[in-house]
Amino acid sequence: MYVKDVMQSDVTSAPLGTPVQEAFEIMREGGFRHLPVLDDTGKVAGILSDRDLRSVGAIYKDEATGAEDFLVTEDTTVDKIMVTKPFSVSPEDPVSFAIDIFREKRIGCLIVSKGDGLVGILSYLDLLEALKKMLEKPAQESAA
Repeated sequence: MYVKDVMQSDVTSAPLGTPVQEAFEIMREGGFRHLPVLDDTGKVAGILSDRDLRSVGAIYKDEATGAEDFLVTEDTTVDKIMVTKPFSVSPEDPVSFAIDIFREKRIGCLIVSKGDGLVGILSYLDLLEALKKMLEKPAQESAA
């Protein structure tokens, strides 16, 4: 199995200079925890995680609505708090290679790129979903 088989290829990103409040809104509305940041040429300049956001504010849940919100305590932009050298893999890399990076670096997301171009994103949740499908397949086959 290869990274291309389990990665997310429909990736939302933000440009350098995006205010952190706006980045939070993008992530909340998209339902994801990692946001690639692109430079003005479209190359990956970094990656922002919900953990990075916590360094300049607080994410809290509104008890009345259950919605998450973000209280900015330091007004800044994504390029000031993002990881500037994110780990990446190729879509042609084996999934086992990506797993080794996740385990060794203790991270939750990898950029998937070809050359300088962003082609996808791979999170540990994508790997868990792929594993779940693999485990369910034999159970379905034996029930048939």
